Amino acid sequence: MNIQAKNYANTPSYFNIREQCSDKSKPFCLCWKKNTLTTDNTVFIIPDYFFYQLLDAYTKQNHIL
Repeated sequence: MNIQAKNYANTPSYFNIREQCSDKSKPFCLCWKKNTLTTDNTVFIIPDYFFYQLLDAYTKQNHIL
């Protein structure tokens, strides 16, 4: 997995940042920390297929469903 960490007040341009990543063989994950005067939130932006792979692995490991 390729991870880029960004600290922006506004949503970073996921697709532009992803295109700048030289290694295209792994899923791209953007870690965005929205840091303003009123918020201090961190979110991860990942491709949908990778989300489903993670969800599948989690449910199998924890015997869910």
